[in-house]
Amino acid sequence: MNYTLYTDKKENFECTIKLEGASLKDAKTRMIVHTDDLNLMFEGTINKSGKCKIPISRMKGLLSEQVTGLMKLEVIAEDTYFQPWESKFTVDAQKKLTVEVKSQKESKKPRMIVSEIRNDPVGNLVELFKQNNITAKEIVKKKTKLIPIIKEYYKKVNYKKNSKYFIREVVSKLTKN
Repeated sequence: MNYTLYTDKKENFECTIKLEGASLKDAKTRMIVHTDDLNLMFEGTINKSGKCKIPISRMKGLLSEQVTGLMKLEVIAEDTYFQPWESKFTVDAQKKLTVEVKSQKESKKPRMIVSEIRNDPVGNLVELFKQNNITAKEIVKKKTKLIPIIKEYYKKVNYKKNSKYFIREVVSKLTKN
């Protein structure tokens, strides 16, 4: 059986020790946690009845999750060293959180779809705005985005009058409808 040490939880290693031929009165106990990269030592206590308690601190910052190694219980009683228990261990987190991102919504930017072009550039653009639910008020509100689009269209159709007149015509026809 593997023992589990936690990155986010303090715990107490507890066991009962029976010692023959020596006294537990001045006995010392410790837990050695050994990995390929690091050795940690935690000191504990033994009471008169043989109950051993070793506080083991959180491993966060000391060992990462999924690290494995060997734990050894050591007892020193009347100048005699014992190693009565050892076990493999794995480091884990008691509290875990996972996040799953479902999707990311696209931003709502104005889109224009050109379906048909007639010889009336102002009428064509007005019709296109109507199909895309763009009103004269929206052109005024979003002028920084829409006026450059209108000017680009103005250049492509080679309108005879200036761009300001073209924009006024578009807005005027949208207002009438």
